[in-house]
Amino acid sequence: MSQFHDDFLEYFLALVAEQVDRGHTRDEACDLIANEIRRQIRGSRGDLMKLLVDHAVDQAHLCERETLH
Repeated sequence: MSQFHDDFLEYFLALVAEQVDRGHTRDEACDLIANEIRRQIRGSRGDLMKLLVDHAVDQAHLCERETLH
């Protein structure tokens, strides 16, 4: 698995453990954390789309330069 995946899973499980320590069941904690992550992603979707478009443009320019040389 990728390092990002491993790091994300470790972070997610640490957040779940914090919620379990606060009295939530493991399922409740997973739902709480997943919903919070989804909320944050929705809030940053515009930034993510900008990054994806910028990356695609950079890749297109790179392909164009490689084709010309």
